Amino acid sequence: MISKSKNQLGASIVQAGRLLTNRINSHFLALGTNITFEQMEVLVLLSVNPKKKIIQNDLAVISQKNKSGILRIIDILEKKRFVKRIPVEGDRRKNIIEATEAGIKIGKEAIELFMKIDKELTRKIHKSDVITSNKVLDIIKKECKPGKDQIDQ
Repeated sequence: MISKSKNQLGASIVQAGRLLTNRINSHFLALGTNITFEQMEVLVLLSVNPKKKIIQNDLAVISQKNKSGILRIIDILEKKRFVKRIPVEGDRRKNIIEATEAGIKIGKEAIELFMKIDKELTRKIHKSDVITSNKVLDIIKKECKPGKDQIDQ
């Protein structure tokens, strides 16, 4: 079990991440979208630049998901008609994943929602503290990336 000591940065990050994910999910449900944060993350990636062709495996790398995880998310989004698979000519193993109009609309709404939540959460935090926090988190993310001595998933 993770200790609740204020000196354990990792535990605080995990707890804050869970609370933030819960808040985002509740906002999505309030909008009438039956979609999870992970599914929304993929839609956002696809709707930022809808004309860009993204191959399924590249989407897994960008979203930091394993192949089976991204496949599951794409299957769900495809059933909801938010994305479609387009086979790559000459390679039956590859698919381009493209957001549908409905998927792009929800992805863009999600970006607005993320910005609104971010503004809400940081309104009482001084700008310099936000900058410092982002620098610290960037260092932690860099340190957490798989290295030569770690096993990739």
